[in-house]
Formats: sequence, structure tokens, C-alpha cells
Amino acid sequence: MRFNLNMPKAIPMRDSPFDFLFDPPLTEVGLLQARLNGEELAQNGVNIAHVYVSPALRSIQTADKILDGMNLKHLVQLRIEPGLFELMSWQAFIPNKYPFLDPYKLKAFGYNIDLSYRPLIPYEFLRHDENEEIFYHRSHYVTKTLCDRHAEGKF
Repeated sequence: MRFNLNMPKAIPMRDSPFDFLFDPPLTEVGLLQARLNGEELAQNGVNIAHVYVSPALRSIQTADKILDGMNLKHLVQLRIEPGLFELMSWQAFIPNKYPFLDPYKLKAFGYNIDLSYRPLIPYEFLRHDENEEIFYHRSHYVTKTLCDRHAEGKF
């Protein structure tokens, strides 16, 4: 239920509304800002061929709106990579099972999800006790591996 005009007009259904505490959506202003950033990128000649995104709903929404602003929403698929999720210790609480939305539900809701993409780091490998050092190693591994694959033409 929207309590004000800045709350999202529509959000994907979840198993529990409490899942939004761990994985909240963007506000209407956030969605607009992402789209405007996409328009600016397009006006400056930026081209995007591949998008890897954290499984966080707000990250998926941001990437989706940037691509929408660039008129690439239906051309470039989002590859959900759990290894791109933020530092786990930033979370106020961490549920036993991560309540990220299923890629099939996201696709059904209208996001252009690449269902064939296989993550480098599965959800189960995200550690509840992660500290900054582990996070930096995880981030480095994912970024380097994806860059290497693209450099070698293996994407």
C-alpha cells in the first residue's frame, strides 16, 4: 500500500512483506533519477552491452531504469550476480535465507533478466559473518573474473 506519492507504484510480490526490510525497493524519485542518468549516458554516447547486477531489488531497479533511459531496456539483459551484493555487515539484520526475488518472478514482473546466466558466487556462499577484508576479496574476484571473461570473449 502506498502511503505517499514517493512510494513505488508497483512492486513484485514477495513471500512476506517483511522481506522488504532486508531488500527494499527504490522510491519513485530513485526510479526517476536512475532513468535520467540513463538518458544522460545515452546523450553522451555511452554504449552498454552487458549488465551485471546485485540481486538486491534496488540494484535491479536502478539498472533497469538506466537501460530504459538509454532505450536499451529490451536489448540488454540483466545478469544477476550475488557476488556483487554489498558488504554483509552493513545489514541491520540478516535472515537465515536471503529473501531476494527469484529471477523468474523478476522476469514475469517485466525486468529483462538473463535466465541463462550462472553466477560466479551462488547465494549460499554469501557469508553472514563477512567483514571488510572478505568483502574486498569477493568484490575483487567477481570484478576481475568478469573483466577477464569479457577480455577473452567468454561472456
